[in-house]
Amino acid sequence: MGNSASKKKEEAELRAKDVADRKARQEAIRLKAEAEEQAIRNEKYTKLILHVFQSSARGYLARKEFNTLKAMVVKRKKIAEEILTTEKTYVENLGILIEVFNIPLLGTVLVNEHNQTRSFAHHKKDNKKSTMEDLTTHYSKSAQNSPISHKSPESSHSVPDFNSAALNRRSMAVTSSETRALSSSTSDAHKSPVRSPSQDSSKSEEKSGALREKKKKSAESGTSSSTGRARRGTEHSRKKTVETASAFKKLRPVSSVLKFEDISEADAPKIPGLTREDVKRIFSQIEVIANYNQSIGIEVEKRVNAWEWQQRLGDIFLGLLDFLKTYVAYVNNYNESLETIDKLKTTLPAFAEWLAIAERNPQCSSLNLSGFLIMPIQRIPRYVMLLEDLLKNTPENPMHRDRAELSEALMKMKDVAKMINDKKREAENFQVLVTLYNQLDPQIPDLCEAHRRLLKHGVLKEEGAEVTLYLMNDFILITKERSATKQKPVHRLKIGPTMRIANVELDKNNKMFQIEMTGIDGIDAPIVLKAPKPEEKESWVRDINEQISEFTRRASSFATKPK
Repeated sequence: MGNSASKKKEEAELRAKDVADRKARQEAIRLKAEAEEQAIRNEKYTKLILHVFQSSARGYLARKEFNTLKAMVVKRKKIAEEILTTEKTYVENLGILIEVFNIPLLGTVLVNEHNQTRSFAHHKKDNKKSTMEDLTTHYSKSAQNSPISHKSPESSHSVPDFNSAALNRRSMAVTSSETRALSSSTSDAHKSPVRSPSQDSSKSEEKSGALREKKKKSAESGTSSSTGRARRGTEHSRKKTVETASAFKKLRPVSSVLKFEDISEADAPKIPGLTREDVKRIFSQIEVIANYNQSIGIEVEKRVNAWEWQQRLGDIFLGLLDFLKTYVAYVNNYNESLETIDKLKTTLPAFAEWLAIAERNPQCSSLNLSGFLIMPIQRIPRYVMLLEDLLKNTPENPMHRDRAELSEALMKMKDVAKMINDKKREAENFQVLVTLYNQLDPQIPDLCEAHRRLLKHGVLKEEGAEVTLYLMNDFILITKERSATKQKPVHRLKIGPTMRIANVELDKNNKMFQIEMTGIDGIDAPIVLKAPKPEEKESWVRDINEQISEFTRRASSFATKPK
């Protein structure tokens, strides 16, 4: 009995254990299934959240891109309008330069040339007259000594008057030229010596205008309504084109067509000794530049008046690049222009007096002649700034057709601007050199020679006293101030292999350097100079060493050049 009871008990425990194991396995399966379902739900939820975020981000980026493009559209038009406004101002200033300075000086040259021609003609006339008188006297004496002349009054031969016909013709020519000059001097006085159009031309223009108006009215009355609408559209577009072109004041051609007959001699400045070459050296290619920039301004104005999102401007500036060789020629002549003005002020007092009066012209707005002449040089860097701004507000190539042309134009314009900036800096340094030449006491006669260029100048200290160091391409000049308007040359050091730049050993602040000279150019002791800042000292040392290296390179290339 006891064994059977214990057996039953064991069986019951085994069955209970099987049931518990079965329930545990079922529970594990259920938990696993729930976990998998939860993972799937979490994954779907994460994907949904990510999709929502992505949609929101795409919407935000799309709105941002749209707003950016919208701002670009507005900004591009503003930049185009700024280009147009500055171009108008630039062309107007060039027109003032031509009107106030160039035309009067050309008028003076034409008057001077005319007076020289007339003086030569009178001199030639007097010589011819004296020659004819000598011939007349000779033939008269010959006739008196001849036996034929004493035969009878009827058979006597009269002495020929060789000079009467020629002198009459010459006097008529001179009288006609003097009459033209007199009529020119009695015409209405203008600040420019060029005459106004004649009354005959104005009458003919009025007649032609009246005929055109009459034809227009008859054409409008004889057409149908549809044809009238088409014609009105054509007239509107033609009027718009005329208005666009007339927004720029038409510039008068000067040197190519201006003649003495167009000049009012009374209004032309009286500057004896002024030549056509002087005027050409002063103004160079200014007429060509003014007319070309006017055509560019008119083209830009057409584009701005018909503005749209895909409007192009890059092709205009690419066309300008082909013309920039004229700017290069102008920049290369700029130094000579300033030299010519300074020379004429010194050698021709009448020119200096006229120039002072002309620069007070209200049209000049307190700008002097040099201020107008530098405008073409300042214009190219301005183009670079405007093109950079325009390119920054132009979308990438697939979206905008102007991007590639603007990029190319900007790259080439930067190269030209760099060259012009170098020339401008050279011109400014030349003016410093001229001022220095006038201030030196005693003077250095060869300071302003054609091959010499001032590269850098600045104030340093030598033995506690302020000095000015002028670094040129072939020597260094150190001066001290003698008075408010005079400087005394202290050292003149030739740049070459005998020059050496070194640091000062006891200089704790790194502001000092010394110039040593050896060989035939040697000096008793090194020249110790102190700069205001360590950076300036390093800059001076670097620039002087560059010139020494450049001199050595040139000398070696010259030595190895085949004879």
